[in-house]
Amino acid sequence: MKTIQWNEREQAIATREQEYADLKAKSVAYPKELEAATNKAEAEGMAIARRQSKIASDLALKDFEGKKKVQELKIGELEAASKKQDEQILELSKQLATALKQAQDLAIKAIDGASNSTSFAAVKEIALEQAKTSQKFK
Repeated sequence: MKTIQWNEREQAIATREQEYADLKAKSVAYPKELEAATNKAEAEGMAIARRQSKIASDLALKDFEGKKKVQELKIGELEAASKKQDEQILELSKQLATALKQAQDLAIKAIDGASNSTSFAAVKEIALEQAKTSQKFK
């Protein structure tokens, strides 16, 4: 019986020694495994961060390009409106010049007409006075 107990103890000790050797080997290898796992996780994290930042960058670029196109369209519309207004101003300036010329011509005719009517009234008055005086002498 003692041999059986002795063998069982030796086997238990051998198992424990094997476990100790395995754990010791694992503890020696652990820093390397930890470093390898850390490097792998860091590389995966960096790859994820790069993808996300590229997506964000692409999105920002598309947003900027869209806003730029909208602003370019607004600028084009404003330039077209400005050109149209310049043409309208030019046309209205021509019409104003024509209207001023017509007003001046009418003013000149009115002044001539007024002076002619005054002259006509004066000639008529003179003719009437002469007619009166010629009747007195008859």
